[in-house]
Order: sequence, then C-alpha cells, then structure tokens
Amino acid sequence: MSIAEYKEYLDSLKKPGHRGREHKFGAVRTSVDGRSFPSKLEASVFSILQIMERDCHISHLKQYDTVFLTEAKISWKLDFCCFAPMKGGPEKEWHEAKGVENSDYLIKLKLWRYYGPGKLHVWKGSHEKPYIHETVIPRGWHD
Repeated sequence: MSIAEYKEYLDSLKKPGHRGREHKFGAVRTSVDGRSFPSKLEASVFSILQIMERDCHISHLKQYDTVFLTEAKISWKLDFCCFAPMKGGPEKEWHEAKGVENSDYLIKLKLWRYYGPGKLHVWKGSHEKPYIHETVIPRGWHD
C-alpha cells in the first residue's frame, strides 16, 4: 500500500456508512485489503505494518496471534505479530492497537511484563494518527 493509497483509505473512513451493531466502546468495524478489523485504529495500524513489511522493516505480518502468559493457560489474542530483523536473526514481536484500556487489558499487560515471550508494541491515538504509546519488554528478556 502506497502513501497515496493510505491517505485515500483514511479519507474513506471519514465518509458515513453502515455501522451495523454498535460496539460497546464506540469502535467502527472497518475492512482493509479484504480483511476485517473491529476498529478504525486497528485497521490503521495494520496499514502501517503493511508499509513496514513492504519496506523490509518487518516480515511475516500476521493478523491475530494467541499467546499463553502463564502455566494456568491465561491467553491473550493480540492484534498482530511479525518478525523484526535482529543481529542474531529475526525475532518475533507483537502489536496491539488499544483505544480503551479495560480491566482485562490491564491485567494481561501486567502479566506480559513478567511472562511475555518478547516485545509488545502498544499503539494508541486515533485512526488518523496512530502511534506507539509503549513498547513492553518482559523482565529477563533481552534483545
């Protein structure tokens, strides 16, 4: 997706359309490149990650990846995972678009800080200006 295509996509999100069932946090379901996303923010993050993949900053972009955070099998279904190039070889990292911080998210974020398998990038902002709010590196994990 080119920068021009991304800007055209952002303009298309501003147009009124059928919203269907209301999301409890006000998110609007959106589609990009034939993929469906529960929010405009998540769709925008996907578009940015697609550009990063095209420019070889990441590889093997995948939508939705489930990670088990404890031996008790507490799982977190994250929005995206990919591989980032590192000196010792590519390393898996995760991306989560977060519009509203609910209690479930805060608990899983805390568990990630202790038991996460690698870097987690938390994206915030609006669909027009998403940004990485925080990169969480679990205790005992090193680049």
